[in-house]
Amino acid sequence: MKSQTPTWAIIVAILMMLIGGCGIKNDIQYINIRSMLAMKDKFMNKIDASIEKEKDSLAAVSPDAVAVDTLTMDTISEEVEEDVVNTDTSAIDINGEKKDINEVKDMIEGFLDVPEETIQWMIRLGYIGLFFSVLFLVGGLFLLIKKDFSIQLAYTVLGANIAFSIFKWIMLSGKGGSMLAISNSIGAAFSIIISIIVGIIIVSCDKSHYEESYTD
Repeated sequence: MKSQTPTWAIIVAILMMLIGGCGIKNDIQYINIRSMLAMKDKFMNKIDASIEKEKDSLAAVSPDAVAVDTLTMDTISEEVEEDVVNTDTSAIDINGEKKDINEVKDMIEGFLDVPEETIQWMIRLGYIGLFFSVLFLVGGLFLLIKKDFSIQLAYTVLGANIAFSIFKWIMLSGKGGSMLAISNSIGAAFSIIISIIVGIIIVSCDKSHYEESYTD
């Protein structure tokens, strides 16, 4: 006799398929890492262009010009003298802004810097991750279909995902910029924790529904 799929199995199946779908998106980002870094380079170029523009504006108020104005200050009016002083103060402020822009640029480059060797590893792990993400989808699907191997498949998927997450964390740990380190650590921790939680749910719930498949 066929029985209805238990609620816990439906929830776990949907959860596994959602994780698999999100994993596919993340793996594609790993595979396309070069394109993402190219966008970063374009952003850096815009910052460089902004700095150059500031330099050009500063060139219009050179120290030599200010010095000449200072030497002839006795022959000009007090109003012109005030303008010269204000112009010099403005130049100092612009220099400060230029320094801030350089600091922001250096911070972003350090945050997103990824060595070539790490890029190659990310692409490889992206392709490997696609396999495990698709496996997650299949594992969740078979919890709904009801086969005698559905539970074993779910355990296998969860165990393989934990092992792969640990491997990916080890391979990318300490390599690349702060962004990669943070995202890699958070991603690995989330994947391991969610796999353990799903595994505990499956272990603790009644699985007789799948045992009945032998007599259906």
